[in-house]
This record gives sequence, structure tokens and C-alpha cells, in this order.
Amino acid sequence: MHLNVYVDESGDLGFKPKSSNTFIVVYLIPRNPWRLRKDLKRLRKKLNFKHNEFKFSRDSEKVRGEVLKKLRDGDLEIGVVAIEKSFVKQELREQPNILYNYLVVNYMINNLMSRYKPASISLTLDRCLSGSLKAAFDNYVSLKIATRARTLEFPSFSVEHIDSQIEPCLQATDYIAGACFRKFEHDDAQWYELIKDKIQFKTSWGYINW
Repeated sequence: MHLNVYVDESGDLGFKPKSSNTFIVVYLIPRNPWRLRKDLKRLRKKLNFKHNEFKFSRDSEKVRGEVLKKLRDGDLEIGVVAIEKSFVKQELREQPNILYNYLVVNYMINNLMSRYKPASISLTLDRCLSGSLKAAFDNYVSLKIATRARTLEFPSFSVEHIDSQIEPCLQATDYIAGACFRKFEHDDAQWYELIKDKIQFKTSWGYINW
């Protein structure tokens, strides 16, 4: 089988007084990405939505509710990595790029390959990395798949870094990450409750209350 996977995060990996306490990674696996795009396009029309993209941090409560209900009712699965940053070791705090790659890739690849045993994987991320950081991320994905595939058939894979404005599935992932961040960072679970039953993969560092 082929997997289309969309990845986004919320929070930051800084360790200053004003930094977030938590960091969230979400990976979204829609059964039919085309269908999800179409559903979100129809929702934009229904809501008379004027912005270029759905964005959890900016959109109104009405729009948040409508988007998350659409995802709740969709044919998709979700993976979430939620970490309390106080549990990050000092050596990793000093290497944020390595920490980022590990948190985004390691658990996701292990879970995807164990659950689905895919013949191919397409990863799509919001375009937040560039140059050498992007190349290092892509290489880490390749290494992780190769390592995990020692006892499994090696799947083909691709990694795309694109602007979320042109990919509704990334906008959906942003919404899920925002809902999870509101719960774990601000103890506000109203949005998380709408999609929690879609979360099939849960990974946490620290005292994360799912």
C-alpha cells in the first residue's frame, strides 16, 4: 500500500523563559487525500472563508469547530508526539536541529512501518526548513526507514517541503497540532476533544495527560 502522510508541529524547541513548555508533532494519514481536499474546499465555500488557508491560531472559534468536526468525521488517522520540554536532556537542548529531526521522524516512521507495512511513503511538510537543514532532515528520514526496514521490505519514499497555502491536508494537520497544543500547553481541551478518537498513535515525554 501507499501512504500519504502530512506533518506539522506546534510550540517551539527553545529553552528560554518565554519559550513554550510543550512541543507537539502531528502526522496525519488520510485514506484519500483528494477527498479531504475536496471536503475542505466545500467547507471554505460554506463558511464564505476569505483567508488563503485555514490556520488554527488565527481562525475564529466557529471556523475551528467546523474544521475539526470535518476531520473528526473524515476517513483518516492521526499520530501525535507530545513532549514536556523539561524532560529533554541537556545535550539535546544544545542541538535543536537534531532534536527536531528525531521527534518528527523517529516515532512516526516506526509506527507507520509497523502498522501499515507500506510499499511506499510520501511525506509532506510545511516549508519551514531550507538549505542544509532540509537536506539533513531528508537524509535522516532515509536513514530511519533503512534502519527500520531491516526485517521488512524497504519502501520507496519521497519528502516534500511545500507552502501550506497550496496544500489543504497540511492545513488540516496544522489544525490538529493547534488543538493538541491548546490542551497540553494551556489545559484547554475543547478542540482536542473533537478529534481525540482519531488519534491512533500517541507518544509522550513527561507527564502528558491524554
